[in-house]
Amino acid sequence: MKPILRKVILAIVVVVSLHSCKGVDFEGLVGSTLLTQTGKEEEPPPPKPPRLTYNAISRIIIERNRIDAYKRKQMEVPYRNQRINKNGGDVSCNVTALSEAFAFFDITISPDELSDKLEKYCSANKYVFRCDRENPDIRINVAMENGLTGRKFDGTDIFKDANAIEKAICDGKAVLISGMDLNHIVRVIDVGKNETGEPFCFIVNDNYGCMNIRQRQNYIQKKKELDAMVGKRQITPEQRKTMTNNYRIANGDGYAPIPPAISARRNEKNDPNSEAGKYDSSYGKLNIWRITDIKSLKYYEIYGKKSNK
Repeated sequence: MKPILRKVILAIVVVVSLHSCKGVDFEGLVGSTLLTQTGKEEEPPPPKPPRLTYNAISRIIIERNRIDAYKRKQMEVPYRNQRINKNGGDVSCNVTALSEAFAFFDITISPDELSDKLEKYCSANKYVFRCDRENPDIRINVAMENGLTGRKFDGTDIFKDANAIEKAICDGKAVLISGMDLNHIVRVIDVGKNETGEPFCFIVNDNYGCMNIRQRQNYIQKKKELDAMVGKRQITPEQRKTMTNNYRIANGDGYAPIPPAISARRNEKNDPNSEAGKYDSSYGKLNIWRITDIKSLKYYEIYGKKSNK
């Protein structure tokens, strides 16, 4: 082929190629790399792995890969702030943690919806006291009516409990725990271990905020003492309320005060995409609860997903 003819053909190919790529921004592109402002080539960031559904993870054959996927999914469950719930707010840790457990299994039920379901269940089964809706056995029954399996275990040796909880997480279960003298329920994301393989902490989503465990334990112990004094008629219920409040102001109750913006937005739906849901949405996310601080569990709940068979 003559040189002049080769140049004409090449020019035609270039024009056609540019026309077919019209609208594409070539600025900063050098082959398969990106050109930075300093003129240095930089490899594009690797794509994030797609979020897998619970059912897809359960079908992974290689055990180590399946466990890693389950643990990654535990981390991906959106954190919920109980302080903005319409129903209960400050005392709705149970339904908020359970709502996150449902989300792990790709079932969407908000804390307020779960609260309504608990109330309906209690009414239908002639439970009349508020404490009944906080009963873990009743909570498990409601979960079982809505696509999950559930079982409660009383706390024994906390290190044995931690190993059992880690096994459940590796098996693709959701776990809620209630620490002794904490009056609180949270969802466990993982169990941290030391260099010898012994469990030393729970990694949790605390839906109320970041807890000072020892301060919280002291506060609950003080409340118990005052309750006992009321039972012995040494003080009146009104005096107990005043003394509890004074102790809380002087020593704390284990949590920071409620942020005003959250308190003002409690009438908004607990939706992670709403203004209220976005505000301080990671307040208690991925908290560390040291086993030596907790000392013992009151109980823990293990939830699974019902088979479609």
